[in-house]
Amino acid sequence: MKSCAAAIFLILLTQFTPTPARAADIRAGVGYDVISQSFFFDSLTLIGIDSLDASLTQSTTYLDEPKAFVRLGLHPLDNGRLDLTTQLDQTRDLFRAKFYADSRLRLGLHRLQFNSELEVRKDVRGDAEAGEEFLYGSARARADFALGQAWTSFWSIRANFVDFDSAGDLSYNQFRLLATSGFIRTFDDFSSITGMIFVGSRTVPDSSRLDYVTYGLESNVMAYYDNGAVDLTARIERKDYNQPDDEDDYTRLELLGNHKVELTKTWLTRQEIDLEYSSFSDSDLVNVDYMRTRLYAQAGLTSRGVYVWAGPQVEFLTEGPSDLASAADYNEYALRLDIDYMSARSMYAAVEWSGGIRDVRLEDDFQSDFWFNRLTVLGDARLINGLGLNVLFSAEWEWHSQDQENNRLYLLSSSLTYDF
Repeated sequence: MKSCAAAIFLILLTQFTPTPARAADIRAGVGYDVISQSFFFDSLTLIGIDSLDASLTQSTTYLDEPKAFVRLGLHPLDNGRLDLTTQLDQTRDLFRAKFYADSRLRLGLHRLQFNSELEVRKDVRGDAEAGEEFLYGSARARADFALGQAWTSFWSIRANFVDFDSAGDLSYNQFRLLATSGFIRTFDDFSSITGMIFVGSRTVPDSSRLDYVTYGLESNVMAYYDNGAVDLTARIERKDYNQPDDEDDYTRLELLGNHKVELTKTWLTRQEIDLEYSSFSDSDLVNVDYMRTRLYAQAGLTSRGVYVWAGPQVEFLTEGPSDLASAADYNEYALRLDIDYMSARSMYAAVEWSGGIRDVRLEDDFQSDFWFNRLTVLGDARLINGLGLNVLFSAEWEWHSQDQENNRLYLLSSSLTYDF
């Protein structure tokens, strides 16, 4: 026993004995975030298409913030055994301070991982609204134990909390806890099978009706064959709220599958299914059973790090079983185009566009059929001498038969950074 204890002590000592520290990394930058929506005034007031306001649009800007930030990273132990990061963000209205501590340790074939985060957000205008100022914290620990060459068992526990300076109808102090346990089976061709069980809870001191217990199962199969790969994830979750008569309780099933084949060195094909089904124990006008299914299939072309994909995409939403609930049912048909580019040294860019039509089952004053365009652009580029640019842009346009129902939504997040 003494020799075993001494061995464990020596292993831990080697994990935490400082080595020559890497230079601290510093990143500073400026950026701009905006979320804006344009819609016709009648779509809010519902006063009729023959209103004098039918041709007047109204724009609402939910976020319009220039920002500046600085991030300092310290690595007192190498190989990721200890990383400490502090980031300070400043906008016109808010100040944010974020602190991260991460550690990854190896004990022979076994692995331990610890992650923690603390965030403080304060209003600098002096007139903060409920929910704008808070303290948030999270911590996670995971242990992976090798059971031979092909099997691994893992255990993890994660906790987080949020404490608002002033709570409101939509901002309650809360504490959440989640524990998971499972296994991973690996194969020589890098294929793997993962299965796990999870159980968690949420506690809301100011509203016990929002407390819940959740539990379920999740599995994943990643399989490689010849020139193809299949990635399939299934998850079933039960959530029980602290309310009488099973109010708001539900069971949810999720299925996500991807299949990709390299037909030649240049031509590819891929398909995806994304299915979500929720069943409420006590259905009402708010909590309605539903199934949402999204499918797409694309042919692709690749050359010199550029991937171009194109193909049809469909999405269906079905609610029930009541006739009133089915009013939200729709079928959506679109053409989807994706362009991806990756350069290991300097740049990553992705563009996703889809255009099509949504056919709703029941048209009324609240919804109608519409044509749409959706665009998402993501880019991260290393420019010169440590200078980097990051951009996220998303937009959606809707065109209805009645102009007063048209809608436009824009989101932009960007930053220009410099690494010292």
